[in-house]
Amino acid sequence: MAYEISHEDGVCISDDPQRFDVERAHGWIGGQSYWAQGIPEATFRAAVANSLTVGAYDAGGAMTAMARVVTDRATFGWICDVFVDKAARGQGLGKR
Repeated sequence: MAYEISHEDGVCISDDPQRFDVERAHGWIGGQSYWAQGIPEATFRAAVANSLTVGAYDAGGAMTAMARVVTDRATFGWICDVFVDKAARGQGLGKR
């Protein structure tokens, strides 16, 4: 079951894997992050498939931020790969 939280500013936070834009996320993490620059797309896709992914989406539905949670889905979760698109920074999306 996917969870979504809509905010008054039109931002929706969702863990729905069908909504998660893997190509955009790979561009952020593989192309712009300092911690995983150059990660192959296949490796990133495997990481996403085996994690809980969360996206922040603007009112138009475009993904503007993401985070990945490595978890056993019962007792443990490690938040990683938090990234906010440059155009959406300063709005508190990383904290949400």
